[in-house]
Amino acid sequence: MCHRENQTNEDDPCMANPRPQPPASSSDFKSLQSKSEATELLQRLTSIFPESQVVVETNILAVLTPCNVQDSQFHWAHPDEISVAHHKTLVHEEHLTKVLQEKHGGLEVRVEKSVFLERNVYARKIFLVSPDGTTVAHAILLAFLDRLPAAVGEGVREEKVPFGRLLMQHVSERCVHLMSCWHVELGRDLEPHLCSQAHRRTSGRVVTIECAGKVAAEVLEILRVE
Repeated sequence: MCHRENQTNEDDPCMANPRPQPPASSSDFKSLQSKSEATELLQRLTSIFPESQVVVETNILAVLTPCNVQDSQFHWAHPDEISVAHHKTLVHEEHLTKVLQEKHGGLEVRVEKSVFLERNVYARKIFLVSPDGTTVAHAILLAFLDRLPAAVGEGVREEKVPFGRLLMQHVSERCVHLMSCWHVELGRDLEPHLCSQAHRRTSGRVVTIECAGKVAAEVLEILRVE
């Protein structure tokens, strides 16, 4: 979904009267990747922080690749296959930050690790935390800072504000593209943060974000088990 607007209403972290949206169907998403393309992008993001391993399941083989999500398993999913509990939160082309802020009444970012891969190529792994202290999502962000306004770049470097909120506050022309959806079996690194129940299965997605017509970020997002 593309946004071209003034930022006055989105400067508030929690929009008081969000506009209701009809349920999304797969035909709404023009940027969805094939399974092989989606796996390649997922592996590119998860390999940024090579502390442990993740298993990406495809119909052909299981691919073991380094990442920060120890022992987690990713199973490619059609958007219509995402569970009812996660579908409304995940299957759309809005900033996940916006959706979670509206759901929980606020949101903070906790940066676990960050790195500059190149001078203007920044990556981090983070958790998003609700006002009551519950961890509601995990993400790996890859951002191309030279394609973003200076105010966004400065905010990214300060690591105090969620990336989506920075974009909503400072970038009027931006597009979120849903690239893929995933069933995720949480591994040992993520389970203590995102799971309070007996089962460990949750949902995730990969999106790209365009600013002024250029891809400015790629993001893997994983929700808390519900």
